[in-house]
Amino acid sequence: MHTIVEKLFVDIQTFVFHTEAPRFVRAMRKEVTVEVGDSSVLECFASGAPKPVISWYKDNTRVQSSDHVVFAESGQMLVIPQSDEEDAGSYACEATNSQGTVTHRVKLSVETGRWIVCQLVRPRTVANLAPINSQPTRRSTVISIQSRLVTDTN
Repeated sequence: MHTIVEKLFVDIQTFVFHTEAPRFVRAMRKEVTVEVGDSSVLECFASGAPKPVISWYKDNTRVQSSDHVVFAESGQMLVIPQSDEEDAGSYACEATNSQGTVTHRVKLSVETGRWIVCQLVRPRTVANLAPINSQPTRRSTVISIQSRLVTDTN
């Protein structure tokens, strides 16, 4: 009789996890300038393994999603649909995973409307225009103008 020796082979699967520290995959702007009422879009496209978590900060305070600020593309885009002067500042995008953290900073400037200076001159007629009041609105600046019209009747 033959002795049968059975061998038990146990398959052991070795899981190899590829890890990579976060890195930015697109060139990003260092300064963004918009007008009051326009939308602002700040970008922070990063990759890594495991996938990095994106966090945004404005003047060192974490930015939260709200009616005024929304995030798109898994947080890689910060969108302000209607910017106002209070949105201006220094923003930082932080991409973090178990392998590290990278940070990108961008300055957001929000400009108000510009003054329009004009002078009307007609033959024998002079108009002096002087702004007396300005009031910013969401889209433009409303200017009240006081004028004095002098006409030469000769």
